[in-house]
Amino acid sequence: MKTVTVILVAMVIAVLPGASRAAAQAGGTAAESLFAQGQQAFDEALAKHAGDPVAAADFFRAAASIWQSLADDHGIRNGRLLYNIGNAHLLAGDVGPAILAYRRAERYIAGDRHLAANLDLARRRVRTSVETSGAARARGMLLFWHESWSQRTRMMLMTILWGAGWLWTLARLNGRLSAAPRWPGWAALALALVFSASLAADLAAGPDRGGVVMRETIGRKGPSDIGYEPSFTEPLAEGVEFAVVEDRGPWLLVRLRDGRETWLPRSSVELVLSASAPRA
Repeated sequence: MKTVTVILVAMVIAVLPGASRAAAQAGGTAAESLFAQGQQAFDEALAKHAGDPVAAADFFRAAASIWQSLADDHGIRNGRLLYNIGNAHLLAGDVGPAILAYRRAERYIAGDRHLAANLDLARRRVRTSVETSGAARARGMLLFWHESWSQRTRMMLMTILWGAGWLWTLARLNGRLSAAPRWPGWAALALALVFSASLAADLAAGPDRGGVVMRETIGRKGPSDIGYEPSFTEPLAEGVEFAVVEDRGPWLLVRLRDGRETWLPRSSVELVLSASAPRA
């Protein structure tokens, strides 16, 4: 565990300058000052981490809170900032807030290997074991480019392939590449259509309706604490992820990653894209 923590801390330090630049551009002096305060709290946490882990956790939480205010109060839209917030929470031992921050960071830096590694580490620390269903695993393997690559990357590839496909086709028609095979042009256009469909699917899906359990809570068979039995033999632990199926105000019908459904009180969860969450 110590080795994993050292690697995680090194990643945090490596990306802080990028978030600092974003703070300076978005909010000027006030944002820079807030980021510096968070940096100071984080540095203090690192200094205390080995000798006084309890005090270190408090400083990690303080750093996360200060950096979160940059997103909430200053409107900074930056995946690295959210990534750092997740790292501070994870080092403090707060798995739910860490996973939430990482999931929000994915909207900006999807495919980042450090983000993926730390999100996986956080998920392995969730006390309730919820295995991804076989269908979801198969879909993830087949459509990895859709689920792991950012919209910006897919848009860029679509544009390049679309242009390349038409240039190849036109070059064959006007005689410059008359002896060349047709299939490279058709293949490029086909792949461009695939990426176009991927982007259209994102648009049709709308905002991310996923969420994270923020404190241990009991899933119910209906939208009330009264009259409905628990869905499972044990409460759901902090950090369990879900997709929203139905919204009834104070209660949400959710689907867990293994396909099971249950009702959860809204007060115990946070949505990945909420009213206060940074938007891509």
